[in-house]
Amino acid sequence: MEVQITINPATIYGVVLLDPPVNGMQLSRPSFKEHELGVPRGSHFPLTVGYPATVKTFGSRFMRLTPAWQYYWRDLMKLAMPTMTEAQVDNAFYRLTGGHKCYTNGKGSDTLACYPTGTNLDQGPMMKETILTSGAIVKLLDGAHAYSLRDGDHYKFAILDGNKAPPALPTTADLSWATHWASNSRRELRWEDGKLLGPEKLVTRFPEGHIGDFDYDVPVPNMGDGDFDFIPCNRVRILSPGEPFPSPYNWN
Repeated sequence: MEVQITINPATIYGVVLLDPPVNGMQLSRPSFKEHELGVPRGSHFPLTVGYPATVKTFGSRFMRLTPAWQYYWRDLMKLAMPTMTEAQVDNAFYRLTGGHKCYTNGKGSDTLACYPTGTNLDQGPMMKETILTSGAIVKLLDGAHAYSLRDGDHYKFAILDGNKAPPALPTTADLSWATHWASNSRRELRWEDGKLLGPEKLVTRFPEGHIGDFDYDVPVPNMGDGDFDFIPCNRVRILSPGEPFPSPYNWN
């Protein structure tokens, strides 16, 4: 599946990738974590499990989600989830930004101010970490020059400046350099005759977009500290000029 969007061929775009392959095999985030921990595959995490398919920007930081930025993000979700009521979207936003979720990471709606739901208003605003998930589209700057930074080569890419008011809401919540769709990396394995079988590199939507028979994409603004940031080169595939933005998901 491809996301058909008109693309300026003069602009260099990239797509954010999953963790690098291990021994030539693309692993799910849970299996990749097992590899990092040095434990046998399938022994440390449940066989059916998913993790947010995150990649942090260089020197990732937390940005204050002011009322304007919270409503901007919530309104992106309203665009993406047209059959949900406003109360349902507000609830989905609250759940997406809980402190145990990857985007707020301990600084979320359960303890800090969530303005769309009117909760914790006696506290400061919740905060968003500067991270993306796999499938995010990045607009590469400086001709896709590779900058040698502290922990390897990085591309410079454009973001929305979280120190300023958010831009005008787009007409859709489609993939763009300013909006990505939250994705999970998961596996659904089973032991059979002493072997691990089943899909290993599934990439699925975040659950906050699921209601009834509908399963909507969950948009997240690509916002950070200034109008650019850096991302590891090995986590980006540069798209060919005019190439449609690929779907973030892998369902099998």
